[in-house]
Amino acid sequence: MAQWKAIIWLLIYCIISCCSLSSTEETHPTGYPSIIEFPSNSSAILGDEVILRCTAVGDPAPKIIWHERDTGRLSRRGRVHEIAPNGSLVFSEVDGDQEGWYRCSAKNSLGIVHSPYVKLTVFEPAHITDYPSGYRVDKGANVKLTCVATGNPLPTILWLQDGHQLPNSTWKEEVIRGHLAAHDFYSQSVLTVSLQETTHFSCVARNDLVDRVHETIKNFTVTVDQPEIRAGGMKTLTPPEGYCAPYNGQVCKAKLNGTGLVWYNISYDNTGGWLNEQITGGLWKELIMTLEEPCRSAAEVVLCHYAFPSCQMQKGYPVGLPLCREDCMAVRDLFCYNEWLLIEEEKKVGRVLQTRGHFRMPRCEDLPTYLRPQNVPEDTPWEAPCSHAMLTVMRPELVTTNFVPTGMNIPRELLEEFSAGNV
Repeated sequence: MAQWKAIIWLLIYCIISCCSLSSTEETHPTGYPSIIEFPSNSSAILGDEVILRCTAVGDPAPKIIWHERDTGRLSRRGRVHEIAPNGSLVFSEVDGDQEGWYRCSAKNSLGIVHSPYVKLTVFEPAHITDYPSGYRVDKGANVKLTCVATGNPLPTILWLQDGHQLPNSTWKEEVIRGHLAAHDFYSQSVLTVSLQETTHFSCVARNDLVDRVHETIKNFTVTVDQPEIRAGGMKTLTPPEGYCAPYNGQVCKAKLNGTGLVWYNISYDNTGGWLNEQITGGLWKELIMTLEEPCRSAAEVVLCHYAFPSCQMQKGYPVGLPLCREDCMAVRDLFCYNEWLLIEEEKKVGRVLQTRGHFRMPRCEDLPTYLRPQNVPEDTPWEAPCSHAMLTVMRPELVTTNFVPTGMNIPRELLEEFSAGNV
């Protein structure tokens, strides 16, 4: 009897278990979409083509949809991506913006199914964006040399002096958060040295890519000037904390392209071009984009020359030049008269631009002029002591000589003279 009871209880348990399982199983009608090839995690180097595959079946044939976890659904065709007819997500050439988590979905009239999210990792070779150039110092003076590099993964930076690697203890390396172009983080290394003679340095940045180590190098020379002995003792000069280099940012690229070397400040409270690039980008959005013409164009060029001034060698050292008085006054009194007044009035009540950082509106009358002094002969080489934005200079290529006025009562003889270029 006990044996029969055990068998009965076992049957009851099996029936309950089967019912429970069948009630929790999800059943789909015939033709419901099903993914038969799932995307997988992928790694690529900047500029590579990447294909994330997704194949599905169903009746009717399902449509393949792709999502990125942070930005949402992808369009069928974008700047560098396309959803192919077979459902694959194809990136023609990836950059840092495409790194992220992706999934595909298959959808028809009966329902939708999703793949798991997969990671697309984009490796970017190390790239040195900022390094010293054209440096001159006095013998024995302390020199701070800054090297900045971007990449994914973030590169490490090391220094060579006359071809020999310096010990890590001689420089300070840090990872800095700050958006520039497509980078949220960058590596910065500051080397402090005291030199007795002209020395060759190299800044080296390297990072690990998919299947290799990438390395890039920038070479430069620090020229050491021997001290000048004068009666009464040795003359010593404190070199400015900065250097000359081509502009390598993005915000002012259109305004500074072809203007030569600009000044990069590397003093303690200014990380050089990176900080000024960030402030300029912030002011571009907060102020410049709100201005109307002709103020906007004039303000753009003056802001860029203020943030990244022209670089000039003075007494053997590179220095940044202030704005020219004429450009400043042209913006204040002509191009942006009302806008300048409004900003000044706002400052009086404590309302200032939120992104201005250490930037301040100059007092135009205190700035140097770009005009040659009368006591400097025309045949004597002379460089303007200011960053000239050319706002008050007539550009010959923009002068019109063949304009013929219409709708005016002008004698025919005068029109003929005008057309011939004699007027």
